[in-house]
Amino acid sequence: MADEEIVDPKKKMEDSCKPKCVKSLFEYQACIKRIQGDEMGHKHCTGQYFDYWSCVDTCVSFFHYGTIVPLLLELPIRDAKRLLWQ
Repeated sequence: MADEEIVDPKKKMEDSCKPKCVKSLFEYQACIKRIQGDEMGHKHCTGQYFDYWSCVDTCVSFFHYGTIVPLLLELPIRDAKRLLWQ
């Protein structure tokens, strides 16, 4: 067990959420194509980039909440409250 590599579950959650955020991804990719000719470097796609990752993060938060709550329900209520509101 000590030899097993620790895997971050967030990556798997993000991968499963990305298809739900395809509209934001397409908007980001379209922006990148639009600004390719900007030699001055003044144009950017920061807003579209953050919109995409905000969508992914929101989706992941629902996965995370659905994973954590059942575990907390197995704890005595006093311990669950302490973990939730630290």
